[in-house]
Amino acid sequence: MNKLKMISTAVLLAASILVPTMALAQAEVSTQRQQVTEPSVFVEGYWGAGASSVTNNNSTLSITGSYYIYFYGGGKLGYWFTPQGTYAASWYPEWMKYFGVYTDLSYQTLNHPNNVVTSAGTPLTTGSSFGYLWTWSFMLAGRFGLMPDDEVPFGRLQPYAAVGPGIFFSGQDYNIGGFTQGTKGSTDVGLVVEAGLRYFLAKNISAEASFKYRYFAPSYNFSPFGTNIQPQTNLFSGQLGLAYHF
Repeated sequence: MNKLKMISTAVLLAASILVPTMALAQAEVSTQRQQVTEPSVFVEGYWGAGASSVTNNNSTLSITGSYYIYFYGGGKLGYWFTPQGTYAASWYPEWMKYFGVYTDLSYQTLNHPNNVVTSAGTPLTTGSSFGYLWTWSFMLAGRFGLMPDDEVPFGRLQPYAAVGPGIFFSGQDYNIGGFTQGTKGSTDVGLVVEAGLRYFLAKNISAEASFKYRYFAPSYNFSPFGTNIQPQTNLFSGQLGLAYHF
């Protein structure tokens, strides 16, 4: 009986020591995980301005547009492949935290009020074009972390660069020599390149400034005149954005 009492006393004593110790250890591990875990997904809205130029290489008719200043806005949805991320997979190697993907959708006007129309190198007349552009891009991104701390372990300051294809939904209405046919549309695949600098104001909120280049070559078919206008379009822009990370 005394032996059973001694064993019971020893078990109770061990439990009284081990249970608080294990609870403390678990709390410490949870705290450490919370410190190293960072958001993987981000949603961002941005606004910007830029300039566009067009050159038409049609063999019968060439239209060259001067640089046009535009304002536009858009949004991003992205994911970083960090092993410690809130939506990370266990098989992610450590180096994947430097890479991510995002999709980007933006809208702007696409106007060139001072076009020069030439044929076989001879100037014919001047004209204008007015339209719109939706850009939906799919980007592969790389980043680098600077200024790490407990709240943002990867780094509060994050330079990044991204490249990928874009789908361009555009429409143009050309007024050449006083003739217009209404807006004609075109859907094309082009190139998008972006570089920027992101700063985390808090663990879940960041601001960024970036530069973006886009290229696409639409084809607008104005059938009554038998004219197919194919402007090679270059767009250069700067953006300011605000993102939420989760």
